[in-house]
Amino acid sequence: MHAVLITGFDSSLKWASRLAEALAARGIEPRLVAPTSVAAHRLGDAQIRAVTERPVRTAAWPQLVAEAAAADVAVPVLDGPNVERFFRDVHATGGRPVLGAGYVGMVLYDTVSGYLGRSLADVLAVNSRTDHAAFRLAATELGLPDGNLLLTGLALLPAAPAAPRRGPIRTVLLADQPTVPRQEADRVLLWDRLLRYAERHPDRQVLLKPRHRPGEDTFHRMRVAPETWAASRDLPPNLRIDHTPIDRQAGAVDLLLTVSSTAALEAVAAGTRVAFVADRVDDGSLNPPLLPSGLLRRFEQIERDELGEPHPEWLADVFPAADGLAPAERFAERLAAVAAGDAPRLHDALWDSGVHRARRETEAARASFGSARRRLTPRRIAAGGLRRALAVLVR
Repeated sequence: MHAVLITGFDSSLKWASRLAEALAARGIEPRLVAPTSVAAHRLGDAQIRAVTERPVRTAAWPQLVAEAAAADVAVPVLDGPNVERFFRDVHATGGRPVLGAGYVGMVLYDTVSGYLGRSLADVLAVNSRTDHAAFRLAATELGLPDGNLLLTGLALLPAAPAAPRRGPIRTVLLADQPTVPRQEADRVLLWDRLLRYAERHPDRQVLLKPRHRPGEDTFHRMRVAPETWAASRDLPPNLRIDHTPIDRQAGAVDLLLTVSSTAALEAVAAGTRVAFVADRVDDGSLNPPLLPSGLLRRFEQIERDELGEPHPEWLADVFPAADGLAPAERFAERLAAVAAGDAPRLHDALWDSGVHRARRETEAARASFGSARRRLTPRRIAAGGLRRALAVLVR
């Protein structure tokens, strides 16, 4: 058996590569493929080498769909709308691979719409107990079967976090995000506060880790790069920009700072201290759902080393494994069971549900309306009016 895993940017490739190894361990040969239209902008060679040694091919969307339709397992690791588009296109071919889906990071917004975009999957990997409860509620109230929901945890993580590391703080890393904060003034303020932190702790190495290098891209497009800010500042000698992948620094970093990045979960998994910078707590910062973590701190608290410990309830929420299986392993195990016929496929039942019939009808109506609007150009509208006026004169 073989699986096709579709990836479009570096973090989704990282997620897909973990699943690929777990599938390979179960006798399902994985193939990593990226849509040509996306890979050219969001997935460079250096980004691929930093994540996996497996080859990543590119293919145009129709070729990708055809290849997936002929596979035993197909998992699109894309945003919700493109996952739904992929499922519909594969369904239209008549092929019936086992369809999987999941989330690359924390679910911090668009919870129900994100679930619905992925809900045609035979197996939908769910990252936390909170998300699982939200998805089950949505399925129940919308009349969808929920047997495809599989509580796994985030596929980037191990089954359980390492014990917290104590001791002095010598190295601090800020995991920057491309669009959080969104406003340039807020981003500059965040970096300036990091600079002040470095000045007040000259005995500590302070690293600013951009989401990607200049010239690279990812799912979220960065408008203002830290390098631009750094060029206009006199940085202290203990503060520098560092592009080393965070998972390669896990043992060397004593404190990870971020606003709402999934990198914090990876740090917690490695036993690293974490603080979610909470000078602004609002929907734009994507941090209200992180309040239960016990890790939100203002920068003035961070400067004084007033840090928190993860709340046990939150750890149990985001590390839900009860049997020692890592999230990617649990997901791969269920996909393999469905492919072998040992667990049910639910895609067809979901496809025939009223919710998904309505979604397809709505999408078709939107496409028809858009096509009609494109035909009604100003010139054609004017020409139509002239023809009607001439017809009146002739009569």
